[in-house]
Amino acid sequence: MYTKSEREYYNQHRANVCEKLCFTVNQYNYIRRIGNELNRIYTADCNGELSEEKRTIQEATQIAKLTVYLENQGIRENVFFQTDPRGATIYMGSGDINQSNYNNFSCIY
Repeated sequence: MYTKSEREYYNQHRANVCEKLCFTVNQYNYIRRIGNELNRIYTADCNGELSEEKRTIQEATQIAKLTVYLENQGIRENVFFQTDPRGATIYMGSGDINQSNYNNFSCIY
């Protein structure tokens, strides 16, 4: 359970990202849920609970689901997937996002 101040911080973060990326709260939440599922996959992989084949299939399924959703919603932001399970998984924004600069973009968590 979250404290009131943690919930307020999260809601403000989400509102800021939604404004910056021109998302609705529902769009943000949908993307966040896919990020949570990817994080679950990366955690299971890190713990040795998934074969490489199963991880690849599950990851590709979630990324394809997100890609279709973004296309259907007309969202053109670039996406970076952080595969380290210790943090947030999805970062989005305009411009070239890569391993060395993803933390300069909007984190969806």
